[in-house]
Amino acid sequence: MHIYAETQSGLALKDIIPDSWTWESTDIVELSDHLHIDINVKAILNESVGGAQCNAWFFADNRQEGVAFDKQDYYLGYYDESQDMIHIYRGHHLYAPR
Repeated sequence: MHIYAETQSGLALKDIIPDSWTWESTDIVELSDHLHIDINVKAILNESVGGAQCNAWFFADNRQEGVAFDKQDYYLGYYDESQDMIHIYRGHHLYAPR
């Protein structure tokens, strides 16, 4: 999902990002390595108009044992300041217990 402000709206998305997000300059490949998650970077580049830069991010991880397998999603939200766009990526833990 991609969130952006309409042109000429006067709204800058960086002003509405919650304080709980981590502010750091990185890119999506480095961030996915850091978080130990698999991200379809090609899909992100295609869908986000090439947005792979990250200036702020949050990560919600539901892959813990004890969470039903079909609920083991994770969410990565990241903000690309150069495009003033927030991207939300949903992934899933693909290894079901036997």
